[in-house]
Amino acid sequence: MGVLGCVSCIVGSVITVIHAPEESTPTSVQEIWNLATEPAFLIYIAATLSLVAALGISQIAYPQTWVFVTVAVLCVITQLNYLNKETSAAPGAATWYNQDPIKAIEEDAHLITVHNSDYFD
Repeated sequence: MGVLGCVSCIVGSVITVIHAPEESTPTSVQEIWNLATEPAFLIYIAATLSLVAALGISQIAYPQTWVFVTVAVLCVITQLNYLNKETSAAPGAATWYNQDPIKAIEEDAHLITVHNSDYFD
Protein backbone atom coordinates (compact mmCIF):
# COMPACT_ATOMS: atom_id res chain seq x y z
CA MET A 1 0.00 0.00 0.00
CA GLY A 2 2.93 2.38 0.58
CA VAL A 3 3.93 2.37 -3.10
CA LEU A 4 0.32 2.92 -4.16
CA GLY A 5 0.05 5.85 -1.74
CA CYS A 6 3.27 7.42 -3.03
CA VAL A 7 2.26 7.04 -6.68
CA SER A 8 -1.21 8.39 -5.93
CA CYS A 9 0.26 11.38 -4.12
CA ILE A 10 2.66 12.13 -6.98
CA VAL A 11 -0.10 11.87 -9.59
CA GLY A 12 -2.42 14.08 -7.55
CA SER A 13 0.32 16.64 -6.95
CA VAL A 14 1.25 16.81 -10.63
CA ILE A 15 -2.40 17.30 -11.59
CA THR A 16 -2.69 20.00 -8.90
CA VAL A 17 0.28 21.89 -10.32
CA ILE A 18 -1.01 21.55 -13.89
CA HIS A 19 -4.38 23.04 -12.91
CA ALA A 20 -2.92 25.74 -10.63
CA PRO A 21 -3.71 29.32 -11.62
CA GLU A 22 -1.07 31.95 -12.25
CA GLU A 23 0.55 33.21 -9.08
CA SER A 24 -0.11 36.84 -8.25
CA THR A 25 2.62 39.12 -6.97
CA PRO A 26 1.81 41.57 -4.16
CA THR A 27 1.83 45.10 -5.49
CA SER A 28 2.11 47.06 -2.26
CA VAL A 29 3.41 46.88 1.27
CA GLN A 30 -0.18 47.13 2.52
CA GLU A 31 -1.13 43.99 0.60
CA ILE A 32 1.83 42.10 2.10
CA TRP A 33 0.86 43.36 5.57
CA ASN A 34 -2.72 42.16 5.07
CA LEU A 35 -1.47 38.71 4.08
CA ALA A 36 0.97 38.56 7.00
CA THR A 37 -1.71 39.47 9.57
CA GLU A 38 -4.28 36.88 8.53
CA PRO A 39 -5.25 34.68 11.51
CA ALA A 40 -4.21 31.42 9.84
CA PHE A 41 -0.72 32.75 9.11
CA LEU A 42 -0.32 34.11 12.65
CA ILE A 43 -1.36 30.74 14.12
CA TYR A 44 1.12 29.02 11.82
CA ILE A 45 3.93 31.33 12.97
CA ALA A 46 3.03 30.76 16.64
CA ALA A 47 3.07 26.98 16.15
CA THR A 48 6.41 27.14 14.37
CA LEU A 49 7.96 29.27 17.11
CA SER A 50 6.60 26.87 19.74
CA LEU A 51 8.24 23.97 17.92
CA VAL A 52 11.56 25.79 17.73
CA ALA A 53 11.35 26.67 21.43
CA ALA A 54 10.61 23.03 22.22
CA LEU A 55 13.94 22.04 20.67
CA GLY A 56 15.61 23.99 23.44
CA ILE A 57 18.66 26.16 23.48
CA SER A 58 20.91 23.19 24.29
CA GLN A 59 20.21 21.62 20.88
CA ILE A 60 21.55 24.56 18.88
CA ALA A 61 25.15 23.36 19.25
CA TYR A 62 24.50 20.15 17.30
CA PRO A 63 24.88 20.26 13.49
CA GLN A 64 22.03 17.74 13.16
CA THR A 65 19.68 20.35 14.60
CA TRP A 66 20.64 22.82 11.87
CA VAL A 67 20.22 20.19 9.16
CA PHE A 68 16.80 19.28 10.55
CA VAL A 69 15.71 22.92 10.78
CA THR A 70 16.91 23.66 7.24
CA VAL A 71 15.10 20.65 5.77
CA ALA A 72 11.97 21.45 7.78
CA VAL A 73 11.94 25.07 6.62
CA LEU A 74 12.41 24.06 2.97
CA CYS A 75 9.61 21.48 3.25
CA VAL A 76 7.25 23.97 4.90
CA ILE A 77 7.95 26.60 2.25
CA THR A 78 7.32 24.07 -0.52
CA GLN A 79 4.11 22.84 1.12
CA LEU A 80 2.82 26.38 1.63
CA ASN A 81 3.57 27.19 -1.99
CA TYR A 82 1.56 24.23 -3.26
CA LEU A 83 -1.19 24.77 -0.66
CA ASN A 84 -1.49 28.35 -1.87
CA LYS A 85 -1.81 27.18 -5.47
CA GLU A 86 -4.31 24.47 -4.46
CA THR A 87 -6.59 26.77 -2.49
CA SER A 88 -6.51 29.23 -5.38
CA ALA A 89 -7.44 26.47 -7.82
CA ALA A 90 -10.35 25.06 -5.82
CA PRO A 91 -11.56 27.40 -3.06
CA GLY A 92 -14.03 25.05 -1.40
CA ALA A 93 -17.63 25.45 -2.45
CA ALA A 94 -16.70 28.05 -5.06
CA THR A 95 -15.49 25.18 -7.25
CA TRP A 96 -19.01 24.60 -8.54
CA TYR A 97 -20.00 28.22 -9.15
CA ASN A 98 -19.23 30.10 -12.35
CA GLN A 99 -17.21 27.21 -13.70
CA ASP A 100 -17.41 24.59 -16.38
CA PRO A 101 -18.76 21.38 -14.73
CA ILE A 102 -16.06 19.24 -16.35
CA LYS A 103 -13.31 21.50 -14.94
CA ALA A 104 -14.95 21.35 -11.50
CA ILE A 105 -15.06 17.54 -11.61
CA GLU A 106 -11.38 17.42 -12.65
CA GLU A 107 -10.37 19.68 -9.77
CA ASP A 108 -12.41 17.70 -7.25
CA ALA A 109 -10.96 14.44 -8.56
CA HIS A 110 -7.38 15.57 -8.07
CA LEU A 111 -8.20 16.89 -4.58
CA ILE A 112 -9.63 13.49 -3.68
CA THR A 113 -6.59 11.77 -5.20
CA VAL A 114 -4.16 13.77 -3.07
CA HIS A 115 -6.32 13.37 0.04
CA ASN A 116 -6.72 9.61 -0.36
CA SER A 117 -3.03 9.07 -1.00
CA ASP A 118 -2.40 9.88 2.68
CA TYR A 119 -4.49 6.88 3.68
CA PHE A 120 -2.61 4.51 1.39
CA ASP A 121 0.79 5.43 2.90
